[in-house]
Amino acid sequence: MQALRAAALVGAEVDEPPYWLATEYIPGPTLAQAVAAHGAFSPRAGLRLLATLAEAVADVHAVNGKRAANAGTRTGPSLRIGPA
Repeated sequence: MQALRAAALVGAEVDEPPYWLATEYIPGPTLAQAVAAHGAFSPRAGLRLLATLAEAVADVHAVNGKRAANAGTRTGPSLRIGPA
């Protein structure tokens, strides 16, 4: 699985337990870490974040519909795919 704003899937077992996914590592803070370090987002930055994440979720669901979690990176918001 590869979507523009999602970590690439590098391995998985989906046919037999134990089921698992492995994605590439994307360095960067979580949303909670970014807010703790820099404070609340401005309305403009918050809307930009939400729009980018909405695009990423749509990309992921178009490819395979797995759950996704936010991860901030130097190039902007990205998603880590897998269990919450």
